[in-house]
Amino acid sequence: MTLDDSKALTLLSPTGGVRVARDPHKIISPSDATADTRLQLVRYLKARRLPEALELTKLFLCSSVARQRWRHWLELVFVREGYLAELVEFLWCERETIITDLFALALFMSFSNKAGTWQRFERLCRDWSDRSPTFLRTFSELCRLDCFANLDPGQKADFCRFKYAGWRTDVNFLAAAAAYSEYVEISEPVTNYLFQERRDKRLSYRDWLHSFRIAEAIKHVSMDLASLSRIPHAAFDLAGVIRYPGLGELVHLDAMRVFFNKLDGSNGLMLATFHGAYSLFAVDCFRRMKPNKWVMGMVAEGGSNDISVSTNRHTAGFRGMSRGMLKKKERRCSP
Repeated sequence: MTLDDSKALTLLSPTGGVRVARDPHKIISPSDATADTRLQLVRYLKARRLPEALELTKLFLCSSVARQRWRHWLELVFVREGYLAELVEFLWCERETIITDLFALALFMSFSNKAGTWQRFERLCRDWSDRSPTFLRTFSELCRLDCFANLDPGQKADFCRFKYAGWRTDVNFLAAAAAYSEYVEISEPVTNYLFQERRDKRLSYRDWLHSFRIAEAIKHVSMDLASLSRIPHAAFDLAGVIRYPGLGELVHLDAMRVFFNKLDGSNGLMLATFHGAYSLFAVDCFRRMKPNKWVMGMVAEGGSNDISVSTNRHTAGFRGMSRGMLKKKERRCSP
């Protein structure tokens, strides 16, 4: 690939770190790297320099961080310039180096569906995925059905079949989740932050990470089951593969009831948690034990006391408040 001599092009590594092309030992910020890379990619496409654009896209998609954050932007620019079908063909040819986890596979399926070429790749993709090693089962934070809503019913069925091929049915739910958690990939910055902020400082990193991975695995199962439940006559019966237990089998309800009864909400109170199945359990417990209180989240359940922050104009205020909490600064919000 020919680089623009007027500017040092920054390339993204598979781990998310970035280096300057002219000086491979110089590390720069991810935001600067993606801005440089995206700008150069658009220039190549507008100049009809497709080979260079595809090679740069390969570097982009080999970064798990970049492909999750900028997947919609990639689709947009290739559709706009009329090269989405060529991108799908290129991804299939380079599948051994680009499609290295389940998110990348779902991204390929999504692009192919948008380009109208999935019928050609459907059988090829299934055969290749069935022959591929277990690394194709690894999945990251955004590798969920609700993040790929544009997949057709057959693709969603394939997605679930690939994703949960490693789920054990010969043990109970928690033991199966523990075994399945080995396929979970978690962002390193998120992991480091949550570990440093853990409440029980006696926990070793190894023990804490094991518990955290199990929580992430349960969260993925719960959210994918919820997504499939909203699809009439879904082509894949995930509930038939995974017997999701009731809340009483996962949480000590009596202890949670004592906890909620001790809370003083007379002056207003916000309960917050981060990541994993723990947040889902907390919301379920709160709904059950405080039915007249408000629940605010990214996805509303449709109840009369639900406040969705993903579908209304007040999202900005919520984000500003949450950022203030992460910086450990006080925030007062007025109506």
